[in-house]
Amino acid sequence: MRHGKPILALVLLALFAAVPLAWSQDAIMMLNSESLGKHERPLVRFTHENHAGVIECITCHHDFDTYYNNKGPQEVNCSECHVAKPQAGENPVPLRLAMHTKCKSCHQGMTAKGNKSGPITCGKCHVIRVEAKAVPQEIKPAAKEKK
Repeated sequence: MRHGKPILALVLLALFAAVPLAWSQDAIMMLNSESLGKHERPLVRFTHENHAGVIECITCHHDFDTYYNNKGPQEVNCSECHVAKPQAGENPVPLRLAMHTKCKSCHQGMTAKGNKSGPITCGKCHVIRVEAKAVPQEIKPAAKEKK
């Protein structure tokens, strides 16, 4: 029991150090880029928390140099490196292709390994969400009882 307090202190310190990393981004993000113009399908709801617990950050947040070292900050959006229509000298992978390829290939790979994975088809990612609205209803006065 003599070593119990220092061990407990280290565990608590590690826990408190990890908390900001776990909540470093919004839990649910709507993937939307103005550079793509008007979207043909509904926006994708991306759950950062679910992904961060399963894959390495550099899987999505990457900026590799010639030697494949990640040189970029991890707090970048896809659209900071990938543009809708790349010009000469820009990253040659268009934004839409980068997102679709990265997401779908990862989901397909997870499924092939027998792991739980996200959707692969268009309609499973780009889901139309209908907000529940109160429908006004006619209120009729209660019928009077006959005596």
